[in-house]
Amino acid sequence: MPHSPYRAVISACLIVLIPACLIVLIPACASAQTAGSWRDTQLSPDVRADLVVKAMTQDEKFRLVFGQFGSVQAGKFNPVPEARMGSAGYLPGIPRLGIPPQWITDAGLGVATQRDSPAPYYERTALPAGIATAATWNPDLARKGGAWKGDRLSAGGDS
Repeated sequence: MPHSPYRAVISACLIVLIPACLIVLIPACASAQTAGSWRDTQLSPDVRADLVVKAMTQDEKFRLVFGQFGSVQAGKFNPVPEARMGSAGYLPGIPRLGIPPQWITDAGLGVATQRDSPAPYYERTALPAGIATAATWNPDLARKGGAWKGDRLSAGGDS
């Protein structure tokens, strides 16, 4: 297979995305632990990340990088049925590895609903930019903001 000009970008995304996914997905998969596998919570997160990436096919890795947008764009795009209307995206799971599907939202500055969606629009509260929060040098404030976003996400059914 010839080298794609996007190969470096995809590799960089996987390096960030896979460990982040594992942090979120580990509790959901805890009941399916197998000694020596990526689901084994006795192993370090780095070892588990290496194991799950090695267990994935190239197609499975691409599925975790390239998702489906969750809103209709008239004449351009219709989301897959599994996507939540109004969401920022959907990533199919990898059942053979016990990785569930993920529903994504725009949560960097708050939780958003896309306006192009026929689904109900939910008013959302915008939060300060991450760099503004970091400039306060107040880790407790950053944790509180993250917890608040997590509560809003959970209430909306997003990952």
